[in-house]
Amino acid sequence: MNQLPPQKETQDFRRLCEQVERDRESRKLAILIERVKRQMENQKADPPGLPRVRVA
Repeated sequence: MNQLPPQKETQDFRRLCEQVERDRESRKLAILIERVKRQMENQKADPPGLPRVRVA
């Protein structure tokens, strides 16, 4: 099995960690966008002037 120099392993690991963090942040952003879209749709669906009743 080929051994990478320690510095190369460290760089690869750091890049991998950075990619994982970017992927995580992208997923969080996508979830937030979907939540906002749902809230906007719910506001459109509610008749104006009537109080909103929240069901738990």
